[in-house]
Amino acid sequence: MFAVGVNSSVEDFIEAIKRPDAIAVGYIGQFIIKPLFGYLFGTLAVTVLNLPTALGKNLRPFISYAL
Repeated sequence: MFAVGVNSSVEDFIEAIKRPDAIAVGYIGQFIIKPLFGYLFGTLAVTVLNLPTALGKNLRPFISYAL
């Protein structure tokens, strides 16, 4: 990520500021949709595979990061 920032020009930042909807969609996906999927898939794994609840609780963050 550092290399992306170093290689970005002023025009790249101006273009990003002109399109706030694309940035908002990325934030919503990263901070709302991915954790929600992690929670749902973790709950589904506990329910379908009859896993212990403690294992399902620890499984959810890994699923969220894997998406």
